[in-house]
Amino acid sequence: PAPSRHPASSPAPAPPSGEPADEARTAWDGRVRAGVGVLVPCVVGTLATGAFVALYNASGFRLAAPPLALGPAVASLVFLSYAMGTASSAAAGRLSARLGRTAALVTALIVTVAGAALTLHPSLPATALGFAMLTAGFFASHAIANAWVAAQASPRARGRAGGLYTLCFYLGSGAGGTAGTIVYGHAGWPWLIALTTTWLLLATLAVLLASGPAGAESR
Repeated sequence: PAPSRHPASSPAPAPPSGEPADEARTAWDGRVRAGVGVLVPCVVGTLATGAFVALYNASGFRLAAPPLALGPAVASLVFLSYAMGTASSAAAGRLSARLGRTAALVTALIVTVAGAALTLHPSLPATALGFAMLTAGFFASHAIANAWVAAQASPRARGRAGGLYTLCFYLGSGAGGTAGTIVYGHAGWPWLIALTTTWLLLATLAVLLASGPAGAESR
């Protein structure tokens, strides 16, 4: 038989594999999750520290003013509440292991809010309990957020992530303390509580948003 004038058709090329695109998407998702995992505790560090420092900066004036009207020596005893912070920092790890990081951090922030609100009560026992609660809640939230940063950052980026958290911590301390003093001087303790509660609730919202799909692995 006569040979065919047309060369044998070559097999159709296989469609390009989607594996490289899938790998790139997976890598991108991992970077997003890691970024969220570092950013959220830094937000918490800024807002919660700002609230805590603002409240303690004005605490002496609050305790010396009516209706409590404590003397300076007695008012300074409020700093004994730091003992609650030491205890709660030590317990923060156990709380995270039991509840998960997200639930533990939200719990600590809500305790801080409840303590701050309790200081509005005109009685000394309620005010003292409020300072103890807000101190315990803040130190627990700080310990959990700090550990969160270390856990989410890659080994090579862990030092930079820790430095960023420290920067946010001191930024919150400086800016929050200054803003709190101004608000207390112009509007009094109730408005300072309103301001710091807003900051703490924003920090809580950031944690809850991070527990969605983008931050699911940070829990």
